[in-house]
Amino acid sequence: MRLITLLFITVLSFQIINAAEFTVPTQVPAVLGQWERVTISSGDNLGRLAKRYDVSMHNIILHNPSLNDKKYIHPGDQLIMPSCYWLPQMVQPGEILVNIATQTLFFRPVEQDKLFVYPVTVGMPDNPTPTGEFYVKRKKQNPIWYPTESVRASYAKKGVHLPFAVEGGAGNPLGAYALYLNKPTYLIHTASNINALGGRQSFGCIRMYEKDISVLYQQVTVKTTVRIIDEPNPQEDALFNNCAKHL
Repeated sequence: MRLITLLFITVLSFQIINAAEFTVPTQVPAVLGQWERVTISSGDNLGRLAKRYDVSMHNIILHNPSLNDKKYIHPGDQLIMPSCYWLPQMVQPGEILVNIATQTLFFRPVEQDKLFVYPVTVGMPDNPTPTGEFYVKRKKQNPIWYPTESVRASYAKKGVHLPFAVEGGAGNPLGAYALYLNKPTYLIHTASNINALGGRQSFGCIRMYEKDISVLYQQVTVKTTVRIIDEPNPQEDALFNNCAKHL
């Protein structure tokens, strides 16, 4: 369905301070940012581009159908960087908002007119990230990983038998930073495989680039509210049209 007019989305036309920092919108729903067309340089690959523009590889592939027919990208190729975000609800000061539908995390610092937006990975359909209102129960750098029974069973089917605990450091899939929610076994943590960031691929946890969660970790305090919703954009074509209108 092609929408000629956008009835209730406020399109925000302001300068992005960096790839994922915006001024807090005055109205919601809102569209933040816009797509950018980039030309591939020597040495670029999808992982480097995704980190540079703070988007997920999942979304780069989703919005560049030509990649489905390619194994490699080459200097001179052009790709769309989908640095455009659907914000369905207002983010309160000091709150984290995660939208499962778009695999996006929003954070609004206290007493700042800023909104930080990050790409994330969320739970698989069989192991979904829970919705609802939670809070950060504790924070931990280089956390120990205690695989749940369901995770251990899943790995066992692949012939991998996980230990009861994995110490922090290299080889730990929680990475360097973890924010533990008050709902047991659910965390916001570092993605161990940046090439797989985005989409619905985890066992329910929320994964982030290390460069992103290292900043968020310093800003977030224990008891910070984490509100998780699953709200698709009801006017997807209108979102795409507005994200792409400056290309």
